[in-house]
Amino acid sequence: MHHVFQPFPIEDLDFNPFKKFREDGAALVIKDSANKRINATAINFGSVGNFFDKNVAVLYLDKKTYTSELMQVEDYVSINFFDMDIKGMRNSLKFLRKASGRDEDKIKALGMHIDADGDAPYLDEANFVIICRILACVESDDGKFFCDDAKNILTENPQVIFLTEIVNSFCR
Repeated sequence: MHHVFQPFPIEDLDFNPFKKFREDGAALVIKDSANKRINATAINFGSVGNFFDKNVAVLYLDKKTYTSELMQVEDYVSINFFDMDIKGMRNSLKFLRKASGRDEDKIKALGMHIDADGDAPYLDEANFVIICRILACVESDDGKFFCDDAKNILTENPQVIFLTEIVNSFCR
């Protein structure tokens, strides 16, 4: 069963994105054009803001992940937020985080369903979706970090930082 999503102006967000990323997390969903499938992973790191008059999301992915590799060759990604009161949703996000999309179809394993907005796939089970065009990426080991905390964290766990433009958002 597919849900009906409605356009939702990103400027009218009614939740705290800091809390939503940190406490609930989200699923990133992206095409894998080379293998003709869709991949998803869970994230707990991200931010939204403005960059040269564009609404943007900044996403941080472990450098070693399959999704990080895909984000460097694909054009669009979706950020999928869920109703965390739904039984099993936290476990689903844990599974998306731990399993590798390189080895298995995680979406199928969870029994979730894929919709699309143009070239951007998203999960029908989400209750709020942000569609992003990938603009740039910077590997953390290429950066200069002036704060010892950031330097220590990113040295131990190298990240790829993706700047994405928010091109659409909707809710159900």
